[in-house]
Amino acid sequence: MSLELALRVASAVVDVVRKNAGRPDAGTTAYIGADGEATYLLDDIAEKAAFHVLEGESAAVLSEEAGLVFFDDKPEFLFVLDPLDGSTNAVSGIPFYCTSVAVAPWSEEATLRDVQAGVVVNLVSGDIFEAELGGGAKLNREVIKTSKQSQPNKSIASLYLKSNFDFISRFSKVRAMGAVALELAHVASGGLDTLYDNRGRLKVTDIAAGKLLVEEA
Repeated sequence: MSLELALRVASAVVDVVRKNAGRPDAGTTAYIGADGEATYLLDDIAEKAAFHVLEGESAAVLSEEAGLVFFDDKPEFLFVLDPLDGSTNAVSGIPFYCTSVAVAPWSEEATLRDVQAGVVVNLVSGDIFEAELGGGAKLNREVIKTSKQSQPNKSIASLYLKSNFDFISRFSKVRAMGAVALELAHVASGGLDTLYDNRGRLKVTDIAAGKLLVEEA
């Protein structure tokens, strides 16, 4: 049930983002989000679509934009949501952004280890990456596996660095595409060999679904 509901949430976000991504005001600031950063109008539209699906469900949501929101006094599930990962790409016309939804049993002490289902949807191509704990990972319902490449000098890496820039020279090809959840999904499917970030800025909403995808792949 948790994976099915996560897929429904992601589907709702796909619909509204595709309709609104080209708006001239998509990149205007709607409010300052729970993470202290500006929430674009397009982020807000995406989040509201996700919340609409979860209304009436036994759920709490930890969202990058709104923070922790309860839809039930005694929720069964905790959804970890980044409604629009790669917001700057989306409002700048760069076609690489996604929605990320992870689900864990509700607990005030839940950690990434408790995530049981994860969905990342490429909001441009519509590609659906999904995983269930112990059930493997899939791309558009086909089983995916991570790359077997173990040599950095032959690897394609996504790197986000604030220091140690000589680290770049270890890899054959380097990328930084601006949507970590989607980049993790591509690590899961073997397109990228690794993702490394030493900035200390990643949030649980960025990685909850992608981490499960990589582990299950």
